[in-house]
Amino acid sequence: MNGIRTKIVLFIGMMVCLWACKGSDGDKLVDALPPMYPDYPNVTLPVNIAPLNFLLRTSTERVEVRLRGKSGESTFIGSNGKIQFPEKEWHALLQRECGGKIEVSVRAQQGDDWLRYKAFMWQIVPEQLDTYIVYRQISPEGENRHVELCEREVGNFHERKIMQEETDGVMPHLSVNTLYNMTDARSNNVMALWMPERAMTTSSDCLWEYFGTQSRLCAINRENGQSRILADTLSGQTVRAFPALSADGRSLYYSEAPAAVRDSLDAWCFSIYHRKFNSQNLTWADAVDTVYYSDTVKVSAVELSLSPDGRYLLFATTAYGLPSSGHRDSDLRLLHLDSGRLDSLEIVNTEAAEGQPSWTSDSHWFVFMSKKGDGLYGKPYFCYVDSAGVAHKPFMLPQRDPARYDYMLESLENPMMVSRPMESDAFRKTNEIINENTEP
Repeated sequence: MNGIRTKIVLFIGMMVCLWACKGSDGDKLVDALPPMYPDYPNVTLPVNIAPLNFLLRTSTERVEVRLRGKSGESTFIGSNGKIQFPEKEWHALLQRECGGKIEVSVRAQQGDDWLRYKAFMWQIVPEQLDTYIVYRQISPEGENRHVELCEREVGNFHERKIMQEETDGVMPHLSVNTLYNMTDARSNNVMALWMPERAMTTSSDCLWEYFGTQSRLCAINRENGQSRILADTLSGQTVRAFPALSADGRSLYYSEAPAAVRDSLDAWCFSIYHRKFNSQNLTWADAVDTVYYSDTVKVSAVELSLSPDGRYLLFATTAYGLPSSGHRDSDLRLLHLDSGRLDSLEIVNTEAAEGQPSWTSDSHWFVFMSKKGDGLYGKPYFCYVDSAGVAHKPFMLPQRDPARYDYMLESLENPMMVSRPMESDAFRKTNEIINENTEP
């Protein structure tokens, strides 16, 4: 009798386990997030972003996605492991759910079985991205590199090529933020940073850096073509790069390293400094503030980006040297200028390279390049910074076909947000000004 009771208890236990592994509708419950690409679970989204189309990294015949928020529930069906949301329905949904969260439930059919994965959340915030993103699309390295300057609307999938060039090192990079009229352009060994327009003067000036035997920061008056080198007693003994100017044109941040160690790259580290800037006579103050000292932290701080509201300074850190894209150890850092607190951005950084940050016009979002995933090709990511200065989990620029990143062999680098379409000849005009004021 005891043996029969034991068997009954075991049978009941097995049935309970089987029932627990299936939902009320017969689905097999999976105690894990869906194996989706891109990595979209639990991200914060602007209300104006394009549909977050994704695919499942499993052999899947059909996919069902249920989006549940304060306005109700919507169901979307996909095939071959892909979900592509209709744009009109997607944007209407985000508008209804703005300021709240959407619960995302994913079911996948594999043969005769349906798998139900753990649900996750999308937080929808009213702070929008600027209308366009501009980036360089760079082919794999070879004898020549094919570079295209592209502009993409963030609310849909319309992409426009602004210019293209076959190059062995000259990589076009130009972007314009029209809210505070800041333009950045890179041509060969020169990078330009346009200062904002100001009520105090009718001229709009330019700062640039020149990587040569004597790296220097200069100012140019675009109206009369006059230039002024921003020099001091250390001129010629230092290498200065990556100028970042405040929105009012009165504060200048930049990276600097001793020129003497330039031949020893593994010891060549940049620190960050700050000076007051006089936009009327194109001069800077003698007083220098040390913002981030490389001898203390033993890393190189490069690729500075100052938020338009003046609260934050974003930059990339590497073990040594200049660009972040060639350093797998490159990470982003967020410096709170009011308190001096440094955020290591653990929610942003990965084992791959992160760098090339740039702010949106409202200072609530920044876009950056990451080689997360394959470790080879850069892709644009967006990160939300809330009013308390807390960074949220970033998400990759969505594509109409979520498999595009799998088959494309180009790197999307130097992303920048802009608020209106770029003029096709803006890059060439900028180069003309720079070339007239630089020496070989």
